[in-house]
Amino acid sequence: MKIEPVADRILVKRCDSTNISDGGIHIPVGSQEKSTRGKIVSVGVGKLLADGTRAELCVKADDEVLFESFAGQEVEIKNEKLLVMREADIMCIFREDNEGQLPELKMDKDIGKK
Repeated sequence: MKIEPVADRILVKRCDSTNISDGGIHIPVGSQEKSTRGKIVSVGVGKLLADGTRAELCVKADDEVLFESFAGQEVEIKNEKLLVMREADIMCIFREDNEGQLPELKMDKDIGKK
C-alpha cells in the first residue's frame, strides 16, 4: 500500500529521541520528550490556490526537518508511527554542509549547558 498525503500535507517519520542525558543517566521511554526532528517520507501536491493553481511545496521526500512540538496527527501504518502535518508546521530544513554532515541541533533546554 502506498500512502500519499493530499494538498499541502506531509508524511514525516519522527527521529528517535536520545535516551541518555548529557550526564550519562538513562532516561525511561515514558519520560523522554518526543523529538521535533524528522525525515519526510512523502509530500502532497501542494495547496490549491484561489486561482486554481497549486502552490509548490518547499520540502520534498527525504528532507530532514524541524517541526513544531505539537504538529500533526500521529498515525500508525504497517506498525510504523508517522506524523501527518501541514507544510506550515515545518520550521526549517536541515541541509548537509560541505563535509556531508547535518548540523547538530541544540534545543532551548540545552542552550547554556556546558
